[in-house]
Amino acid sequence: MKFVEEVRARMLEKSWREHARNAWDVSPALAVFLPQRLNSSTVLEREISRLVRANPEQVSHLPRALDFFLTKEALESDAPELPHVLTWARCSPVRALSLLCPRTLPTHPLTAQYAVRVLSSYPAEAVLFYIPQLVQATRYGIGSFRKVQYYQCSICFVQV
Repeated sequence: MKFVEEVRARMLEKSWREHARNAWDVSPALAVFLPQRLNSSTVLEREISRLVRANPEQVSHLPRALDFFLTKEALESDAPELPHVLTWARCSPVRALSLLCPRTLPTHPLTAQYAVRVLSSYPAEAVLFYIPQLVQATRYGIGSFRKVQYYQCSICFVQV
């Protein structure tokens, strides 16, 4: 019985990887949204993450693809494809703030630069509600957070 279950699990994993590759061949955007639509399988998410990291330029216009590109493993190992994040499409302010918090992902100078760029692209009125989170982000000591402090000061002066 156990052997049969293991074979089925391996076949299922193989089929999820194949589905992910087929979706990527049809449309990388389709592949990025596939795990969300299918209530995600970890095998499917890992395969989509691998495809996104291998071809970031094909999905850098999709903020949702950032979730597959920025993984804990990629940030901790300082993966060579990480500079692509600087050209990624802007995400929501909430997502940008989550990149500054080490609870969700390990902090990295490139993700901090991306987060500051995203927050700078929104009008000051939109970001004003997130000042407490920005202040909280300065507690975590990374060199790029000086930009966060500068950004906080610029918002304050815009509002005066």
